[in-house]
Amino acid sequence: MGTSLLVGPVNGIPEMMKRDCPRILINRERVGNFGKRKRDVFHAGDCDDTVSLLCRLLGWEEELIELNESTRVKEEKKSGFSL
Repeated sequence: MGTSLLVGPVNGIPEMMKRDCPRILINRERVGNFGKRKRDVFHAGDCDDTVSLLCRLLGWEEELIELNESTRVKEEKKSGFSL
């Protein structure tokens, strides 16, 4: 989720999963050999939008927003100067 499965070494991660482990791909398009296993699930869509919707449906929206805000890098820290 959220990375290119076309470029190594990341593209090898899905194959590291045990055969009986369900795999879920949230991406705009199917990539690699994903979908070859019986338990694979593919959702076509934007990763951020899909996770936001899923969290809202599960009642986790506030927690997602808080987590996002607590891990966001402030612009001043990245650039080294205050705006």
